[in-house]
Amino acid sequence: MPTKTKTEYGASFKADFQERFAFLAATTKTFSQRTIEHMAKRDWNAEIFINKTALNLDFYYKLSNSKVNKPKLETALNICIGLRLNKWERNELIELAGYTLRNELPDAAYIFILDNCDIRNIDDFNNAFLALELKGYSTPPLKSDR
Repeated sequence: MPTKTKTEYGASFKADFQERFAFLAATTKTFSQRTIEHMAKRDWNAEIFINKTALNLDFYYKLSNSKVNKPKLETALNICIGLRLNKWERNELIELAGYTLRNELPDAAYIFILDNCDIRNIDDFNNAFLALELKGYSTPPLKSDR
């Protein structure tokens, strides 16, 4: 497989950055508004939302009607994981929910898992969290109906 030249790599890299930055730099949104945008970009409906986030239909409708802007941190993480957001998108959504992940437990574990593991669903996240065997944290942090 041929490798990209510096010019080809730079152009696609620059285009990717510009696309992501433009999306994030768009007008200030609420947590609900930005989540709705992410779901629309992926053609999500209620069934997909429930399946991917392990959250319920009532929450989906509240979110869809822009009535959820300060969810629990763990709820915001369920959504970030379900949407498979990149680091920028995840950080923005968590900030819109009113949180900042800090370098203290359990936040540091959340950051480590999200940045270093191939998390495909809520159960993957919970299993990775429990595998860390953190003192005082013996239950899965995120809601999962599976």
